[in-house]
Amino acid sequence: MLKRFVTAVFLAGLVLAPLGCGKKKSAPVIVIGLDGAEFSLLVPWMEEGHLPNLKQFMDEGAFGELTTVYPILSPVCWTSAVTGVNPGKHGIYDFQRSGKDGAPALVEQATSRRALPIWLLLDDYGYRSGVMNVPMSYPPDPLRKGKMISGFPFPQADINITYPPSLEDEIGDYPLDFLGESLFKRTPEEMLRDFYKGLEARAKVAEEWVGSGDLDFGWFVFTAPDKVQHFFWKFMDPSHPNHDPSSSSELKTAIFDLWKEQDRVLGRILTAAPPDARIIIMSDHGFEGIYRQVNMMNWLADTEFPEWLANHATPPMMVTNGVLHYHLEGLVPGSADGEALKDEFVRLAEGLRDPETGDAPFEKVFRKEDIYSGRTLEKAPDIVFYENPYYYVTSGVSPDSLDLAWIENLWSTSFSAYHRPEGIVAMRGPGIEPSTSGTLRERLQAGGDFKKANIMDITPTILALVGEMLPDQLDGRVLEEVLTEQQRLDYPVVVGEVPGFLLDRPVREPTEEERESMKAIPYLDGE
Repeated sequence: MLKRFVTAVFLAGLVLAPLGCGKKKSAPVIVIGLDGAEFSLLVPWMEEGHLPNLKQFMDEGAFGELTTVYPILSPVCWTSAVTGVNPGKHGIYDFQRSGKDGAPALVEQATSRRALPIWLLLDDYGYRSGVMNVPMSYPPDPLRKGKMISGFPFPQADINITYPPSLEDEIGDYPLDFLGESLFKRTPEEMLRDFYKGLEARAKVAEEWVGSGDLDFGWFVFTAPDKVQHFFWKFMDPSHPNHDPSSSSELKTAIFDLWKEQDRVLGRILTAAPPDARIIIMSDHGFEGIYRQVNMMNWLADTEFPEWLANHATPPMMVTNGVLHYHLEGLVPGSADGEALKDEFVRLAEGLRDPETGDAPFEKVFRKEDIYSGRTLEKAPDIVFYENPYYYVTSGVSPDSLDLAWIENLWSTSFSAYHRPEGIVAMRGPGIEPSTSGTLRERLQAGGDFKKANIMDITPTILALVGEMLPDQLDGRVLEEVLTEQQRLDYPVVVGEVPGFLLDRPVREPTEEERESMKAIPYLDGE
């Protein structure tokens, strides 16, 4: 499959390369991704002086909230960020996808991606790129003028995650980035040590690459904030049902302390960057504590759905991370019954109320047609749940062991916080209009410096900053409201057809050997 992928990329390059020829290169663009960055945490800490580098960056640039796509999962969100399209076009909906004909779920990889990421577009235009740790970027893309270190998920531990392959020898002790319940099989203190080790390893790479002067474009992602917030929120939050007041101060301040270190790392990268670099700091989503969980299997058992499903030939149901896969429209010839069932499912789910609090667990329940468009719609989950704050959707237990209530206090011993749709974005550098009015809190309360920025807007904005053609199949827009008049005059936005941007290749089914290796993937264990 990799050979086919390489061929597709280079064929696209033969068509695209002339578009970027003969034009003076602009100043470099650097993206720093802070997975899970959340303003409700960061603004108070910036105001109190604990995150001086992030505060200075936002004071000197433009910033605001960045809404994301659904489901709010790192592989989905980051893929929309780097392609500028919705999941219906890029084809990544989860860490895993349903197997064919009832086969076990399969882990997604970059080879499942159906749209070119920005580093491949820029590679075709002749830019020198450096890409590090972007989720859903394994296997690494073959860059003709760049280098890349893949981000999770990985099929196994003993793999080469770099392009060129020789780069792995240069980066030294660089731990793979894993995520999941299995991480909590170690002590919290051991987890924290690993988070800091990974943060420092990635900091060294980013600092060296950004400071080398060899990059026209870079995209670097730090996932330590996401992990520490997932696992350590309950120690920080006295209202959390799993909060233990007797926990050590190290655990209670784990999130705060890691953010201080992340800020120091940010300062190192900003210092290393060329003075004319345009820098974007962003997150893929926000965060909030989760207090209550909805066990979907248990709820389904109390509805009329089991009887309906027992009388129809149905594929196995897969519920994960707030998405439901049933592909109901294919169950009955003509699909009328399947569509009616989906409508009824949405109606009942939206009408649910927590008997303990009276609150609705779901702010919205989407059918896939409500939020996706594109050629991969058939692969999309049938239903996507958008939880209200403090609620979390899980599969619960299998129908053979229905011993849980459909809703209850969070019982996970590891995750204590989860994703919210409002992330962050900040931009600074030549061509970007800095805001001059108000404190950070005042600017944010006024809506920030952007007009409803979405994660799909990052790639179009980068292409506009460097003056390259925007594919007409992008779903995002250029964030022109923060670009200077001179930037818009020097690099007017041009939209046109970019052949090969949306890839048309079959998804390769894994071999039996690969299926076996996937069973040991740590960040899928228990999720």
